[in-house]
Amino acid sequence: MHPKDEIAVTTDGISSFRRTEMASKQVAGTGYNILPLDGRSDYLLWEKQVKGKLRSMGLANVLKDKPMHITDIDWNDSQEQAVYIVMGYLDPSVMKQVEEYPEFP
Repeated sequence: MHPKDEIAVTTDGISSFRRTEMASKQVAGTGYNILPLDGRSDYLLWEKQVKGKLRSMGLANVLKDKPMHITDIDWNDSQEQAVYIVMGYLDPSVMKQVEEYPEFP
């Protein structure tokens, strides 16, 4: 039996087999999943994985102060891209809390 498999028993006593799917995203080439932040899981592990994802996509610079040689337009584009990547790893319940913050122009 696969770890994501389960057997469910209905009210009439008939068992059914189904594969449950956890909401996760595969990180390319690393062999581990980044589970969406749901407010109950390990934040520090999630943060480390998401930072690794940003670095693997060439966006490590947004985790630091803006370098002087990067234009404001390029900086804002990189920040916006990083924000939407991070948002993709948030559970909808957490996303509702984030919605109160303004989006980038």
